[in-house]
Amino acid sequence: MILDAAWVPSTNSSLVFATAGRDKTVKIWCREEAGIACVTTIAETHPATAIDIQPRPDKDGRFVIAVGTEAGKISIHTLDSASLAVLSSFTLQPELGLAKPVLQLAWRPRTDSSELAVAGDDSSLRIYRITQNES
Repeated sequence: MILDAAWVPSTNSSLVFATAGRDKTVKIWCREEAGIACVTTIAETHPATAIDIQPRPDKDGRFVIAVGTEAGKISIHTLDSASLAVLSSFTLQPELGLAKPVLQLAWRPRTDSSELAVAGDDSSLRIYRITQNES
């Protein structure tokens, strides 16, 4: 069962999107000659209930995807813009997660934004500023 979907911002004409599923995975899909194919799978420990992708690639041209789960966990993944492979991942500390499922995620739609809005089944709305260490 697909619980959420989001478009990957594209710098070319390819069709790329992500889905969050009850099967505890986030899948990145891409149009290929034979049709639509899953090119990357991100495993979660609980059903993935919400996803969103930053509206623009980061300063290094990578895509950043946020994932929320049924257990209230929030994780951030950086994808290579060419291969769509996962380059890095981290999970917010447990005390920053929600007590109930994450219902919706939304990146602030600004070029230099790193703010993520999180809506939960516990009737909460939280806004996080996400910073990733340079490596």
